[in-house]
Amino acid sequence: MRNLLATSATALIIGGGAFADTLDLRVLGQPVGSGLIQQQKEQPFFEDFAARSGMDVAVSYLPVDVAGIPDNDGMRVVRTGLFDIVSFRGSQISRDEQLFGRVFDPHVLRRFLPFVRPYKKYFVLALFGVLAFTATQLAVPLVIRNTIDNALVGGDASRSALYIAAAIFAVIILVNYGA
Repeated sequence: MRNLLATSATALIIGGGAFADTLDLRVLGQPVGSGLIQQQKEQPFFEDFAARSGMDVAVSYLPVDVAGIPDNDGMRVVRTGLFDIVSFRGSQISRDEQLFGRVFDPHVLRRFLPFVRPYKKYFVLALFGVLAFTATQLAVPLVIRNTIDNALVGGDASRSALYIAAAIFAVIILVNYGA
């Protein structure tokens, strides 16, 4: 994390250093409530950045909760340009923002198909294997329910019904492990 922060800050300083004598760097950091990461790593890193790097940088560090910005609005803050560096956790991005794009992209699928074509037979076999595995996983509780209701407790409970249920269960387990 420290290397990432140093690289980002250095790139920003080098890119903007030619335009000003002192570079003002606005940093929105982790919430104070996140504990040791914010208090012992992130905040001291940015507050001591000018002294450690020897660069003419004025860093104003502000934790996200002190700034009054919701912790899950990190990407939105980046886009507004209010801060030069924003420290946020990807798992806390708000639901209305897409970090990685669409889930299904037909263009990507079309580009991927020529590489899959030589393995079409294996792909179809794998698809049927997954379907068989899923069907047997769903059938196990149904067979157990039917065994309890009809072969053990029901009015026509008999050993033959129990043997038939055990045979069906054994076939399902074999298909499940074979898939």
